Amino acid sequence: MPDLDKLFKPQSIAFVGVSAERPLVASRTYRNMKRLGYKGRLYPIHPRAESFEGDKCYPSLSALPEVPDMAFIAVGVARTEEIVLECARLGVRAIEVGSAGYAEAGEEGRAREARLKAIVAKADMALCGPNNMGFINALDDVIAWPPSTTVQPKKGGVAVVTQSGSVGIVLSQDERKLGLAYLVTAGNETGLTAADYLAYFVEDPRVTVVMLFLEALREPEKFARAAARARQLGKPVVALKVGRSEDGARAVSAHTGAIAGDAALYDAFFEAHGVLVAHELDALQEMAVLLSAYPAPPRNPHVIPITLSGGEAALLADLAGAHKVSLPPLPEALAAALQPHFPEFLKPRNPLDAFGLGWDEARVEQILTLLAADPTYGTIAIAFDAPASGAADGPYARQVAAMCGRLKDKTGAKFVFFNNMAAGGRDEALLATLNDLGIPFLSGMGHGFAAIGAWSARAVPRPPVPAVTAMAPALRRAAETVETLDEPARFEMLRAAGVPMAACQVVRSAEEAVAAAAKLGGPVAMKASAAHILHKTELGLVRLGLAGADAIKAAYGELSTKVPGMIVFVHP
Repeated sequence: MPDLDKLFKPQSIAFVGVSAERPLVASRTYRNMKRLGYKGRLYPIHPRAESFEGDKCYPSLSALPEVPDMAFIAVGVARTEEIVLECARLGVRAIEVGSAGYAEAGEEGRAREARLKAIVAKADMALCGPNNMGFINALDDVIAWPPSTTVQPKKGGVAVVTQSGSVGIVLSQDERKLGLAYLVTAGNETGLTAADYLAYFVEDPRVTVVMLFLEALREPEKFARAAARARQLGKPVVALKVGRSEDGARAVSAHTGAIAGDAALYDAFFEAHGVLVAHELDALQEMAVLLSAYPAPPRNPHVIPITLSGGEAALLADLAGAHKVSLPPLPEALAAALQPHFPEFLKPRNPLDAFGLGWDEARVEQILTLLAADPTYGTIAIAFDAPASGAADGPYARQVAAMCGRLKDKTGAKFVFFNNMAAGGRDEALLATLNDLGIPFLSGMGHGFAAIGAWSARAVPRPPVPAVTAMAPALRRAAETVETLDEPARFEMLRAAGVPMAACQVVRSAEEAVAAAAKLGGPVAMKASAAHILHKTELGLVRLGLAGADAIKAAYGELSTKVPGMIVFVHP
């Protein structure tokens, strides 16, 4: 079993590929590690240099005074394999390999990746990568992160697993000041996978929330167990899965060689295992903001938003449906209790339009007090226009924030603030006040409601997590492949896994097609298929209800010449 402590908490690290002459990846990462307070031993490796950054340089890993816990390998793909073999011989327990040129690079790259996988598996090494940007353990000052923009991360409880290096760079900046625990870019996942990282992070008591940016899940069984453990520990996991469209799926395959999979299946899988789903990066981040402030779910899934605009109240009602936010009507008793605090012309309803109140501090506090004390709503969402300029509703919002802080401490009510628009930024004074009070301040109605909807859903009683069953060997082999299968191969794979499938016979001539139809009996279907063809019908590659030798021969003649290299097959 690979030891992830050796990767994320190494006592010694070798950097292979440093150079004083060129700003290489290993050089930048070495400098970042020293500058940002790593407390272990660092060993620069260069075949000819005597020193690097004032430290003694060694010609090879074998020349080091000790076997390092981890090797950061940043050389060309042609040299990487020999370095990894040297690590295996020496007993290095963890490696980071950032170079590209593996499964995403065609047949030669797939063969190269298969050899790398075999080496690390035999040596039981923890491999992060390849084709990635490195990782950050902010809590223990292990910043194996090459970007020149690297800054000291604020330490906190958010762990991030991303299969995109660029997304990792964006999230590493932590613009929302959540505080990072870990951030890892998984790359091609030739060794460790997203499931391994999730399982490791949820066991760290310092981690409170896990964010995932996923292209594919290579180990769904292991992921399901890790998600179940996160749920058991009360640690929310939120995922953004890309490759939901056909174009997106092709982009995923070109990026890391992964197969994106069906979006609906992923959504159902995440739902079954308690993983919250985001569909945009901003929504992913706002969910993390809310879940960092309130890791536990609200007392119930129902929400009452308060806004200063009838039009914005209507927009919130529309967004509630899109984001599955429950906005039940005000109970009669609560509506009656609220009415004396509203003008006669304004009837309280959900969402609550507070524009007609004017600014009467006592009246507003009485309304908030009634809402906080009533058990109908689990979340009181306060919508303001409080931009970075400090204008608009900013001064009013800061006073309301102070009221909410007092009521939060007194009643335990959950308040969430959000700006109606994200584009104007956030009122910094309001943000500071809310941070001190432990109340989240979200950006934008849409992203805010996406976060509130995901968080509120956690209050709904859930069925037990499904038992994780072992995957059939045939399905496991298919899941591990980086190639799209043609239809006959898919039929055979599913049949080997125990799924009943119709007979399917590949034919290579018109005569074979006639013989196959006779063997199957009755009218048959004939199709042409190739791994790169996703939709046969649109390309005219399907013929149905074929009976008689003439019809079958004619269909074969048409299909076999449609696209060079196509496989033609017959089934009932």
